Amino acid sequence: MNKLSIRIVCTAMAVILALFSGITVTVYTESFDFKTEADKITEYRLSEADSADIQSFINGYITQKAGTSEADWYACSFARSGEYDFSSYLAALDRKSDAGNATERQRIAISRIMTGEFTDNASAVLDETYGRLGIMSEIYGLILMKLSGCGDTRKAADDIVSRQLDDGGWALSGNVSDPDVTSMALCALSGISGYDHAVETALNRLSVSQLDNGGWKSFGAESSESCSQVIIALTALGIDIFSDSRFIKNGNTAADALMSFRNSDGGFSHIHGGKSNSTATVQAFMAITSLNCGSFYIPYQFGTPSMIPTQPQSVSEAPVNPTESAVTTVHTDVTATVPADTSATEAVTANSQTETAAAETITAIANSITTASETKTAVSSRSSTQNSVETITSAVTETNTESVIFTADESGNNAPMWKYAAAAMIAVTYGVTLIYLAARKQLSIKKAAAGGALSAVCIGTIMWINIQTPEEYYRRHIDDVQPDSLTFTLEVNAENAESGRIIIPETEYVLIDGDTAFSALERVLAYHKISIDYDGLTGSDAYIKGIDGLYEFDFGEMSGWMYMVNGEFPSVGCGNYELSDGDRVEFIYTRNIGKDIEDE
Repeated sequence: MNKLSIRIVCTAMAVILALFSGITVTVYTESFDFKTEADKITEYRLSEADSADIQSFINGYITQKAGTSEADWYACSFARSGEYDFSSYLAALDRKSDAGNATERQRIAISRIMTGEFTDNASAVLDETYGRLGIMSEIYGLILMKLSGCGDTRKAADDIVSRQLDDGGWALSGNVSDPDVTSMALCALSGISGYDHAVETALNRLSVSQLDNGGWKSFGAESSESCSQVIIALTALGIDIFSDSRFIKNGNTAADALMSFRNSDGGFSHIHGGKSNSTATVQAFMAITSLNCGSFYIPYQFGTPSMIPTQPQSVSEAPVNPTESAVTTVHTDVTATVPADTSATEAVTANSQTETAAAETITAIANSITTASETKTAVSSRSSTQNSVETITSAVTETNTESVIFTADESGNNAPMWKYAAAAMIAVTYGVTLIYLAARKQLSIKKAAAGGALSAVCIGTIMWINIQTPEEYYRRHIDDVQPDSLTFTLEVNAENAESGRIIIPETEYVLIDGDTAFSALERVLAYHKISIDYDGLTGSDAYIKGIDGLYEFDFGEMSGWMYMVNGEFPSVGCGNYELSDGDRVEFIYTRNIGKDIEDE
């Protein structure tokens, strides 16, 4: 057996062992530059919108969706190039000028200026909207003031600084700061003198809360949007994220963290392992635009050079950004994770000097894991989730037998021993096969990669599939409250979306040891056969997108699901909030990021 064969066998066995143990496998890819990343997003969005080029995308999709956050932010981003005609988009905005809530109207006014329309509209918008939706309408208001030259920027800055929390940052509510809101506040304060202490205190908060992988958590879950907002803020303040040691953790920058959410289609996911998401993707595009061009919020100037492409085919062009040397030396991680007991999780990293053949083998296996992960995540997709419970119920009713239900195992509990035995058998079979082929000098990279990919998919499927009876799935006895039962109450309230709509009235349920707000919600909804759609490979990083067909952004860019425990908004995600006996849990739909809930 030659040295190359031995290396291939050892590498493949290490990857299989990592899969079997639930270890994270990290594969380093080639260096990248942000010009290329902007091109990838552009190609992805043009393909999704069936547009031939950027100008067609502006005249078509962006004009049709004018006044929505996605369309407006894409328009602002492309306007940084100074090369496109936004007349059709601006005409469409004329019909949206008085529509939406305070922050939506402010965003539209910002977009007007950034795409080339200088009018007196900004002053009227500020008079009618500033401060109407709390801190967000103050942040957007100050950005609009700086762009338009209207309003009292000093008062607006004072208003924002007065809301700064003791930990140095800002939040929509509560006493613990949020990286997204903190970043947006910093972006608004950038360029205004006299607030150095407030800015430095907030920067320290962002530095302290940065994770080892370079990212941040918002409401207990790591997201790409947090990375994007921090990047936009830091570039607005003139901070180089690639050299400032305050924002480099364990060798990772905010850009490294952001790129870990990039999908193969060119889009970005909200959380790791999720599908490409429109909000996550456009915010990533804004962040990349900031890195390429400097501060994001700059009025439209025709003919100003930019890193934003004129056509998607320009991906091979060399970057001309002054920070090119810093950008092009950055590496990214392609991480594939198989769910396992978190206490056993470790990182196994392929050395950058590993032979090309072995690296290609690992990459092929990692790609297969990603495919399996996407298949698993699809269980929570909008189209399938709304019908999944009804389909299962129908099947059980028609057969009237003790059928089994196959679901993605989101419980986070240890897998049954038969799963480990089956996985071990597949791993051993793959390893023996490699050794046999190597001994007969019939082993090739192609065969090793194909076998590894197949083994990885099989093991992933075994570990992720959970076999349950209908009785187990619906947990029939959660409302069987006894005198000695530990209990919680749960309400799912959608009245802010539709008057009188209470999806689950306040009801007492049995509390199971280790229950979180999310696991309790999921179990109650399953019991009542109500659909839920969420992102997250495990319960701890769950992000709720929709309940009973009602989704985030259905009623504007500030709308979605929030939760309260005992009348307060917790500072962690619902998957990380462990319930206690007697807790009152409310999941409430909000149109204005909780402001309409606080006013009730």
